[in-house]
Amino acid sequence: LRKSKNIFSFQNDYKKFSPTFSDKDTKKILFIGDSHSKDVFNIFYTNKNYYKKYEFARYGFNLKDIFNKRKTYLLNSETFIKADIIVLSLRYSNEDILLIEKMFKMITSYNKEMILVLKKPEFEGNNRKNKTFVDMLMAKGKKLNLDEINSLSYKKLNRKKFETINEQIIKLYDGKIKILSLYELVCDDIKKKCDVLNENSSKNFYDYGHFTLSGSKYFGLKFINKKMYKKYFD
Repeated sequence: LRKSKNIFSFQNDYKKFSPTFSDKDTKKILFIGDSHSKDVFNIFYTNKNYYKKYEFARYGFNLKDIFNKRKTYLLNSETFIKADIIVLSLRYSNEDILLIEKMFKMITSYNKEMILVLKKPEFEGNNRKNKTFVDMLMAKGKKLNLDEINSLSYKKLNRKKFETINEQIIKLYDGKIKILSLYELVCDDIKKKCDVLNENSSKNFYDYGHFTLSGSKYFGLKFINKKMYKKYFD
């Protein structure tokens, strides 16, 4: 799901813009958040044939929505009612940091487990023609190979957009909420590279930080190969 609605404004949006859960005896995992939650959801949904014991759905929701009618829509939705695990993922703002606590209390009051995904790595933004820095390199005719572009992308990380807020989130919630970082799937600090292109030289990002569908599948396979799902879902 890439083009589906980011935030669910109406009561039945979840039925229109997300898969729903079956009545099978599977572990049901609901991804909640903004457009970045679609990326995290797609990491698993594009590889759903691997996950025989799990089902995945998504619900578009901002943390500030706990103060409006969208909270009621969420809590009354079939996907929330059936969910075993809630995975929260957003492009967090400073105002969101303390709201995570309220969200956690709300979710656990319904006897559900919550996983908190840290803010994803971000790079330089697109230009006025909506081209990524990779597109611009190609347009200039620079003949760079896959490794060179992925190494250059490490230098293009916009760390101030995600590192400080992630540090604050970890300081407040580590040990209380299960925290998932996607940074290690994207970037390697030892090799000083970030996988903005996959092995077929297809883009894994279409802007400063959103995954393409092929990018979600690529990072999802890395998640599977590292068996990270066992740590978070089992």
